[in-house]
Amino acid sequence: VSGDSFLNRPELVCRLGEGIVTQARFMSSSEVLCVTSPSTVGSSVLEVSNNGQDFTTDGVTFEAKSLVKIMSVEPSVGMLTSGLEVTVTLEDAIEVSGSLVCRFGSEDIAAVLKDDHKGLSCRQPVNMAAGSVDLILLDSRVQISTAGEFVYVPTSVVESIVPSRGPIDGGTPITLIGSDFSSQSGAQLVCRIGSGTSEGRVISNSKAVCSSPSSGSLGPLAVEVSPVGGADFASSNVFFEYDLPVTVSTLQPSQAAAGHSVSVTLSGNNFLNIPTLTCRFGLSTSVHARHLSASSILCLLPSSTPPGNLTAEVSLNGVDFSRSGLRLSLIPSSPWAISPSQGPTAGGSRVTISGLSPESGAS
Repeated sequence: VSGDSFLNRPELVCRLGEGIVTQARFMSSSEVLCVTSPSTVGSSVLEVSNNGQDFTTDGVTFEAKSLVKIMSVEPSVGMLTSGLEVTVTLEDAIEVSGSLVCRFGSEDIAAVLKDDHKGLSCRQPVNMAAGSVDLILLDSRVQISTAGEFVYVPTSVVESIVPSRGPIDGGTPITLIGSDFSSQSGAQLVCRIGSGTSEGRVISNSKAVCSSPSSGSLGPLAVEVSPVGGADFASSNVFFEYDLPVTVSTLQPSQAAAGHSVSVTLSGNNFLNIPTLTCRFGLSTSVHARHLSASSILCLLPSSTPPGNLTAEVSLNGVDFSRSGLRLSLIPSSPWAISPSQGPTAGGSRVTISGLSPESGAS
């Protein structure tokens, strides 16, 4: 309240209307600060007294307005370091007489009123403590809205991923290791690789899984996560490499006797000379592949592999395998004997072999 002859004394008070008297705060002989009590909506005469008895009679009016209701805050969750632009939607249009600000907890940020006066935007202050804060609007330092809620969550950190590569058509299940994946705000974890996104699933605060989105380009792309539903992403120095999908066209041999190690040559396309190059026979036998060229690899089938018709597939990451459908037939071995077991060095002996199955292909 501006005026003159205000005195710095305990009896300095303000009166709103006919009966509401509150303590005044002396600022100077020409200015005092009056704190109003809850009052009915409308205009009231505001007067000041130096002694609590004799009030001014200047008839200055003060208008009390009802608080406008905040209908929504979008986004309502942000990381500590985000600095997101937040949109506040109001139930009714407002008129602003001075500076309009959003107050996040105790931090004030300038706001921009939208054309319809029923919404505004302001930028989330950073480096706040994790947790929920009230969000209110002020016009010239006076609260004009009910309180909304904004939740601060720690910034997620990605330290490593497994696997670190996959085909460009996406769908590779990726395990992420790091910290602060769980926002505890109910927001969906979202993964982003390059410009593609996919929903993630939090296993623990330090572990999460997501599927690689498809990519239009080959090579490494940065892996980022958002614990706030995709409103903002935490950058990282971890990369996922996109490759052309491998294909298998032939394998040699296509038939072998079980109980022995078998060297199998697979031909196809897009084979890379990397440590994770893998062959899989059936659904459970995976072995490291030896790279011969971009179109040929060699895999050693273990002697412990049981007989059967086994699909033969190739993977660059040990997770995503080709879908050729080619099969290697492992035939059960039969005990066999020869008679006689010795003969002259000049040759010519007739030898009988017994117990050899015709499926073995021996002659």
